[in-house]
Amino acid sequence: MEDKYNNVEEEYTLGKLIEETRKRRKITREALAKGIMSEGNLRKLETGELTVDKFTWDILLNRLGISSLIYECYVTESEFEFYKLQVKIRELVNKCIRILYLGEEDKSKNKITKFVEDGRIYCQKYEKILMEQKGMEGVYNVIHILFLETMEAYFLKIEGADIEVRFKQIHNTWNQVRTETLEQLKDKKKRVYLSSTELEVLLLMAEVYEDSNQRRTAKEILSWICDYCCIQYEEEKLEKVKIYPYAVYKLASMEGKDNNWKACESMCVETLELLIDTRSLRCMIPLMDLILDHWDNGELLLLYSKEQLMQQRDCLLHIFKEFKQNPYGVYPLTIIENAVLVTEVIKRRRDMLNITQQTLSSGIIEPENFSRFEKGKLNVRWRKITLLLERLGIPSQRERLLIESTDVRVVSEYQKMAINIYEGEVEFAKRKLQSIAQRIDKKRKKNRQYLLLIRILIQKENYQISSLEEEKKLYEKALQVTIPDYPNVDLTELFLTRIEGSIINNFALAYKRMGEIEKAIELYESAIKSYENQKINKYYPNRSQVLLKENYVTLFGDMNKFEEAVQYSKDEIIRMLKAGTMEDMARMLYEIVWNLYESNHDIDTKKACKKYFLQALTIAKLQQNRSYIRFLLERKEKYVNITYV
Repeated sequence: MEDKYNNVEEEYTLGKLIEETRKRRKITREALAKGIMSEGNLRKLETGELTVDKFTWDILLNRLGISSLIYECYVTESEFEFYKLQVKIRELVNKCIRILYLGEEDKSKNKITKFVEDGRIYCQKYEKILMEQKGMEGVYNVIHILFLETMEAYFLKIEGADIEVRFKQIHNTWNQVRTETLEQLKDKKKRVYLSSTELEVLLLMAEVYEDSNQRRTAKEILSWICDYCCIQYEEEKLEKVKIYPYAVYKLASMEGKDNNWKACESMCVETLELLIDTRSLRCMIPLMDLILDHWDNGELLLLYSKEQLMQQRDCLLHIFKEFKQNPYGVYPLTIIENAVLVTEVIKRRRDMLNITQQTLSSGIIEPENFSRFEKGKLNVRWRKITLLLERLGIPSQRERLLIESTDVRVVSEYQKMAINIYEGEVEFAKRKLQSIAQRIDKKRKKNRQYLLLIRILIQKENYQISSLEEEKKLYEKALQVTIPDYPNVDLTELFLTRIEGSIINNFALAYKRMGEIEKAIELYESAIKSYENQKINKYYPNRSQVLLKENYVTLFGDMNKFEEAVQYSKDEIIRMLKAGTMEDMARMLYEIVWNLYESNHDIDTKKACKKYFLQALTIAKLQQNRSYIRFLLERKEKYVNITYV
């Protein structure tokens, strides 16, 4: 365990990555830090002299158009409480947006009132935690206040507040972090760098202008948002789809009302293709509705016919309805992944080394306060937490890059290579690997492990591994780079990284192909349990955890645990819908089909098999996933053309 965390060197910090990216893109410290912190504090952040909370890191990365999924970090109990409250507030806003989109305000007036009341109660809880943290090192309240004020803008809109009230509130929200006027923003020479939350404020501002019949100003704001997203987020498509599709939808709707059919159609079609490319469900149904509404007004350069698009839309709506999720809301833009509660790390390590609270806290924190800290009932300055971590032999660096490099293109690209291999683009992945291998420090354990994993996957796809036994040994060797005691170590006690999770997943699949189902299950269960032992991953699974669970489902069927497998798959679909993604949805729907079919052959079950199979095929076609479409078509006769007796 101790060896896993050694050799963390300063040159590969998140601060250094931000500095290198900022310089490469010729962004001043003043422009990046504007409204959040001083230029001097950003300099300290980049050099590692200052430690800040996760929210500050995320908003800085967001302003640079970089995904926050590139690093792992420790968070405090209060930070985690913020995330949980943000998700709850967003969910209430989503429910109201659905009602507004469908034009059901009059029918659901009582519901809307209750949603807004509950939302404001959660906002008050949020403010209370914020006040308790006042003065804590590295906590910039302006970021949290910006979120709360943005949510209040939604509540005012949902309540039908007067335009004057909404107008004043949204401009005050903007002024929390920005000094630029709308005219300055519209000036292309003015260089500004905005996070998704700041863009969301502009989106709400455009709605206020539209509702006050200032359509020209509303269009200008929406056009600026679209242009900004296209320019800033060229490298990170996933960042672009957070706000961009909503701005496009609102702008296209206005163009349609003004009979500018061509502009409306081209924007919708281009954005729909972007969403399909990134496997995103954000605003997809409203965009499909708009395209279908204006289908007969011109020629669309879409890869689908009108009938196909209607089928795909109806399929998605049916899935959303069946799994009781909302297709029309703004999905939560808050993501907490690759995060671990620092109190959990300290407590687990202390128990492992059999050190008492008094011994560990001596000279740092009073023992009674340390006990409260471990239980998450006391905020402690990060400098003291650093001393505790160092005393336990754990690196005190709060955040760590998943791949150690100061080149943001490498750090961002590495996550996509496994997806390339999974989708059959092996040669493409191979070329990327050769490029990345030349640009990263191979002395770093994380980097070596990553290169080993990708090479194994490529070799496997190219049939260059002679046997399953050889493949197993390669995965074992890859794990031992960061877990040298493997296999003589309890995985459930470790805090697994995303790469380690991917290795374990493929390791278990190799056991399955060898027919050693029990060993595969043991490996999956230990890795999944290692995540579920942590409070954050228990509530909000990370990508490695999700990958392990998705493959674990198939083993339930192999053990004739069909009902459990079906429920597992359905839970995963709910998670995807909540996150606004359709990644692997077709696969999960097929898992339901296979397990239902194997469990029971009565008429109702066969009808359900047919329904889920056609949904899986429709989603695969929407995603333009050729290999999976072929896979499903080969099995269509079995599950669709069923003779009922």
